[in-house]
This record gives sequence, structure tokens and C-alpha cells, in this order.
Amino acid sequence: MDKTTLTRNGKPLQTRSQVRFRPESWNPETREITVSLGTGVDVLRYDWNRDTYYHERLSMDAAHIRLERLNSGAPFLAQHDDMSLDSVVGVFIPDTARVEGGELVATVKLSASERAADTVRDIADGILRNTSVGYIVDE
Repeated sequence: MDKTTLTRNGKPLQTRSQVRFRPESWNPETREITVSLGTGVDVLRYDWNRDTYYHERLSMDAAHIRLERLNSGAPFLAQHDDMSLDSVVGVFIPDTARVEGGELVATVKLSASERAADTVRDIADGILRNTSVGYIVDE
């Protein structure tokens, strides 16, 4: 089960661990790979204020998703730690985030730095097949 972590602008940052790399899209020359960021499947959540579980289903309607941050080149992090440059292993390529067949996808350019080399190699080799995404529910 996923958990609530940090907050942004007073709203909790949620995470989902359903992000999948598309290994067939890996381009070793450009170090680019497409990732699936969400499909709208139900995730079991816990509401600490009400002491109850509930199912969260995110809309995959493009009109309901704010893609500005991703499409402006947001960092791709190895962990959800956006306070450390050591977490940055790539960047979302501007204007590649989109809803495609009910699935939120984007293309990431992975770093060529020595610091990120092990993580990038594991993604390229198919060792790391999944990751997680952080998001905020506005409504």
C-alpha cells in the first residue's frame, strides 16, 4: 500500500508504485526511455482523520491532469527527495507527457553522470522495471 509523504502548498504528496518503464523504448544513444506514470487503477488508501480505508481512483482524462510541470522538464528522481541533487537521475523531456489510451506516459532523458550510472544501467538492462510517481490531488 502506498503512503502519504511530504506536503506541497498544504496538500499531501501522494505516491503510487505503478510506474512502469517501457524497456522497448530505450534508446542508448540519446539515453531516453518512455515511462507509464499511471493507468487510473484503484489504490487502497487510509484516511488517518476518519480512521478508515478507501479506494482512490485517479482520472486519466487529460482535462483532469496538470501536466505543466512534467512538460516543462521536471526532474526525474531516484527517490522522492527533491531537496537533493543526488536524487536526480534524469529529466522529463518537455512536451512529451500525455494521456495515451487511458494511460499517462512521458519520455525521460536519463543522466550520463557517474553519480546516476548504476541506476541508469539498471533501468536500461531491465533490472529496474518499475518506479513510483509523486502527485498531489487538487480536487
